[in-house]
Amino acid sequence: MRFLVSVVIAAACAALAAADDVFATLVISTGVAAPDCRNNTVLLVNGTFTGPTLSFRKDDSVTLTIVNTLDMPFSMHLHGVNQVGTPFSDGASGITSVPMAPHSVQAHTSILTDAGTFFYHAHLKLLDLHVYGPLIVHDDDDDAYAEYDERVVMLSDYWRADLDTLHAGLVDTPAFQFVGAPQAFLTNGKTVAGNCTAAAASFASLDVVAGETYRVRLIGATSLFVVHFRIPNHTLTVIEIEGTWVEPIDVDVVEVLPGQRLSVLLTADQPVDNYWMQTTGKWRAGAPTNGFAILHYDDAVDATTLRTPPALLPAINETVGWQDQFRPANYNDDDASTLPGPATDDDDNDMPPLVLNGTQVTYGPNGTQRRWAMNGTVYEHYHATALIDDVIAGTVATRPAGARPFAYFEVGQVVDIVLQNNVAVNGVCEVHPWHLHGHSFWVVNAGAGDYTPASHATDRTAGAVKRDVVAVYPTAHAYNQPVGVAGAGCGWAKIRFVADNVGAWALHCHIASHFAMGMAVSFVTGEDVLGDPDEVEALRCASGVA
Repeated sequence: MRFLVSVVIAAACAALAAADDVFATLVISTGVAAPDCRNNTVLLVNGTFTGPTLSFRKDDSVTLTIVNTLDMPFSMHLHGVNQVGTPFSDGASGITSVPMAPHSVQAHTSILTDAGTFFYHAHLKLLDLHVYGPLIVHDDDDDAYAEYDERVVMLSDYWRADLDTLHAGLVDTPAFQFVGAPQAFLTNGKTVAGNCTAAAASFASLDVVAGETYRVRLIGATSLFVVHFRIPNHTLTVIEIEGTWVEPIDVDVVEVLPGQRLSVLLTADQPVDNYWMQTTGKWRAGAPTNGFAILHYDDAVDATTLRTPPALLPAINETVGWQDQFRPANYNDDDASTLPGPATDDDDNDMPPLVLNGTQVTYGPNGTQRRWAMNGTVYEHYHATALIDDVIAGTVATRPAGARPFAYFEVGQVVDIVLQNNVAVNGVCEVHPWHLHGHSFWVVNAGAGDYTPASHATDRTAGAVKRDVVAVYPTAHAYNQPVGVAGAGCGWAKIRFVADNVGAWALHCHIASHFAMGMAVSFVTGEDVLGDPDEVEALRCASGVA
């Protein structure tokens, strides 16, 4: 196995010369924009809110230069890009690199080994509430839908408050202050809310021609809400989830998790007109009601003149397990499992999964703050050094306890992890969308209440979709149900992945405030490889860092 790792790493560095070299630059700055039609000081990417779409080809070697003009540190993550052989380019602050200094420039290289729908976003404090943009990777050799023109729909939630103030309320002030509900749901960075102050404000418009079919890439850039997206009178056919082709399924409503990406086929088969697209919040209270955009048929009335959306459509109930209905493309129920089996011990017995038990805890000298803890440990956002560098140097023990890895995996090890959800301090069980860095996984099981080992019997060993975001649903005591006892189990999900990518990686809830509050762990793949100077030099070379 060690020889294979060496070959892979050497090949990753050599691939820089063999792959198509592509260069892109993102400039991070502050400026005035009106995402919800009220002028506000926001963070911009290349002068716009939201950031521009980056489009590449599979196997491109992309050198991305970040220009940080801010008076604060910054870090950028390419969400869903596994950084195979380029672990220093992941942008997970404090894990794969330290934050960029204010007024600095930094470049990293990523080899895009997978095609699909991705996005980039800030990965420090709550800066990802403003800094994000689409990242699309095409594969000319594997695209059954290449005949269709494409559209991108990026869904996000938006707060008018200062981001530092919101972050301080979560972790720095004596008394805990949650970020609260956002003021708007945005589509491609905009909506129209009441009391507009921007004269040129308008809803986002998705332009189509009657009779044509389009591949619409949906990107879940929300920071708090799971959302439902729909276009009345139009059927949406799901064909891709997080870079994996799936068997087409027709739906009227698409559930989109924070951090999730899906592709749907949309046929403009209605009379020429303007149709309202609607985004609504799910699984928590206080959702904005302004999540509208316009599907504009060519030759219809100018969409920019439309300022008054209709009443919200009838609500769609939340559905535990909505994400579980999909199967890989060309999957046959009679096919044998293509998933690796669980790891086994020396006697060939299945190893039990690692259980990450998420609980909300009171914190601080007077118990007035709140954090999320995994197995009793609150993840500490430690940025003085990067975890991967401490693994290389043998200095992990000098890191705070909450900033150390929860596990070390050998290269090629099959890993099963159970993500256990529990009722929060306020008696409510929340949905948690978990995102894995550096690897993709299969969701092999999920259930209500507390996980028990007997659940192994119902593991899905065939037909699971490879992905990088999973919803741990509240199976009891959700926001619209009777409250429960804090700490009581209220749902779980089990994922399986192969630890085949050397580096230090994050696994965290993709609700930005929960991540800031400590709902995360880190782990290391290939500690022995990272102890070899030659291997490390090759990894740095592939990542484009000294």
